[in-house]
Amino acid sequence: MNEFRLNPDTLQFGIVTPRPAECMACKTKGQLIESIPFKGEDIKVYEIKERVQPSKYELKGKDFKSSPAHGYEEILVDQSSHGDKFYSYSVEDISKLLLIIKNRKTALSKYDFGENFIATRYLQGHGYFDLMILPVPHNVYKKCIQCVNIENVDGREIRRTENFIEYVPFFPIKEIEIDISPIKHISFDAMDEVIAFDLAGMIANTLSKLKEKNMTLAILEDKNKHFSVKILPGELDAFSLLNIKELQVSPEAIAENLRKKIQV
Repeated sequence: MNEFRLNPDTLQFGIVTPRPAECMACKTKGQLIESIPFKGEDIKVYEIKERVQPSKYELKGKDFKSSPAHGYEEILVDQSSHGDKFYSYSVEDISKLLLIIKNRKTALSKYDFGENFIATRYLQGHGYFDLMILPVPHNVYKKCIQCVNIENVDGREIRRTENFIEYVPFFPIKEIEIDISPIKHISFDAMDEVIAFDLAGMIANTLSKLKEKNMTLAILEDKNKHFSVKILPGELDAFSLLNIKELQVSPEAIAENLRKKIQV
């Protein structure tokens, strides 16, 4: 089970996560909460209850904060068999998917799960979006970072439409990293059919022009409510994209193992 921890040295969150090897969509034990019509095969929405929770070892004192909410996770599975067909989806299909994700986020906004929203999809895996809403602080700025990025994109711009700008971030973490942001300050909840279709067209065109097919697609939004879409190579999950450090073994398990070795 995942567990958030606050690093007292950096005041940044990490996560203890014994990451499962199996596909979440193939092996999910989550609760089916909704079926949504899509391309003749319903999208199955499963709530994943066991992966997101705050630490039971909260640090005490005025310099540390605890997480009041547990966060939330669900997967939206649009393909019953393993193997993603996203590259064959039309612009209309991708637009419908974006609006379905938007509607799920809007429906969840009445709950106090947290301020960080992210939906990721590994385009070589099972066809599903992994949606998370987390209470973990991340990239808190006085100004909206997306607005600042757009104003200072300079020579990193790739192209733009009436509604979106596509660019390389100032400090990319991968050899291919693309950000797509609305030019106007707009939240993902406020996206209408016109904006969704424009965004879907940009995503479809970008993916079709890239030779690399082993990609991750992610939708992100923080407390500033100006969403963006990222396209990066490889399989990346929400935690890595939010710069939350992962620890595969809990500190308590490490300490227990060391006690056995040292106290002998």
